[in-house]
Amino acid sequence: MPLLQDPLINSYATLITLFMNVVDENITDQDIMADATPHSLTTKRLLKYLPIKGMAPFSVYEPNVIKLLFARDTIATYDHIFDR
Repeated sequence: MPLLQDPLINSYATLITLFMNVVDENITDQDIMADATPHSLTTKRLLKYLPIKGMAPFSVYEPNVIKLLFARDTIATYDHIFDR
């Protein structure tokens, strides 16, 4: 039995799905490294919203570094992983 009604019966019928782990299970190390460069689209977009203010010593405990690391996943596009 089809999950949706025929478009002639209900032209607004939509199937909503959840791909909760698809990115984590299919992203490669090459994808991660390509996106981590200073000139990547994700980095440029990230710095637009979270600009670096001043040059604090680099530390993984630096609040600005933590914000950038956690925000990167939110702002990145993953269309190429779905296309693959």
